[in-house]
Amino acid sequence: MGDNPHSERGRDELERRLQQLQEQLEDYRRRYGELRLALETLTTIDPTSGVRNRLGILQSMEGALQWNSREGQPFGVVVLHLPALNELRKLEDQSVFEESIAHVAAVISAGLRDVDRVGRWNDDVFVVVLAKLDANGVRPVAARLASMLSAVPIQGEKDVYELTPKMTALLVEPRAGIAIDDLAREIDASHGSDDPDSPRVIYVGSNSGHGA
Repeated sequence: MGDNPHSERGRDELERRLQQLQEQLEDYRRRYGELRLALETLTTIDPTSGVRNRLGILQSMEGALQWNSREGQPFGVVVLHLPALNELRKLEDQSVFEESIAHVAAVISAGLRDVDRVGRWNDDVFVVVLAKLDANGVRPVAARLASMLSAVPIQGEKDVYELTPKMTALLVEPRAGIAIDDLAREIDASHGSDDPDSPRVIYVGSNSGHGA
């Protein structure tokens, strides 16, 4: 007795529908992945400066801490306070302030390696994560950033603003044994040095916490 042709057509139609559903599911998964990536990018990038925001730079520091814990690699965090940005925000139009933020971010980014990361911490503070560098490596980078920023003052509509930074260099020692919250507190507590050629240096680790 032969197969029922209606039954065969039914199986073919079911297989075709299952194939369509599988293709739709794959399409939804792809689009979900793209949307998730876009959302993650939006939530970690500061739209004004184009660099990482506070959350984004915290994620960069957390990654560096993981390497520090596993491989014992030291790294540096340079905190750049720019008092001129506060003055500029008070005296100039918002558009001038936002252009200045983007300008500062571009100058700092130009002085870094590909493996380094920069983020905007708040209105007048930028934070730089310097991967796999000890004190001897962090100090010259800090000096270079100070020199680059000081060399490019901002011409506002009401005044000229010198970008001389007050800097703190946090030197995270090998296998420092600290958490990301500890590092964030060090950043919030830092006030920088009045001498741009000599940043305030703080050694960060379970057995340290002293300045130099």
